[in-house]
Amino acid sequence: MENCAIETKLSASLPKAEKLCSEKETAQLFANGKSFVKYPLRIVYSQPQPSDTDVRCQILTSVPKKRFKRAVKRNRIKRLMREAYRLNKHILTDTIDNGCKMNIAFVYIDTTLPTFANMQKSMIAALSRIAKSITESKTENETA
Repeated sequence: MENCAIETKLSASLPKAEKLCSEKETAQLFANGKSFVKYPLRIVYSQPQPSDTDVRCQILTSVPKKRFKRAVKRNRIKRLMREAYRLNKHILTDTIDNGCKMNIAFVYIDTTLPTFANMQKSMIAALSRIAKSITESKTENETA
């Protein structure tokens, strides 16, 4: 019974390797990525690319200084985004093939502080939409 709890805890973590830190990859993501808005988030993502790493998805969270002057508020929003992603990332990682990696940026666009329930609702909808687009692109590639 304890092993089951440990496996669940490990799969719902957000290690450093899953955070997008590379300036080169970030610039490429914003230049060539697809984007959509699931209020209060703007999501920019790249299609899965073959990779030799075991990380399937890397994320970046951003809150504009223009909308929230205080770092405390920006950090709180980023913490809520990371937590909502961490708890629901299985929606996305289950659809990405092994040996493939994708990058995602979550940009907060509202001017008010969110509740965790609202953030989680938006995150689930956004991850589901990305997973759906990945599935559709897989089926298009298989039929072509």
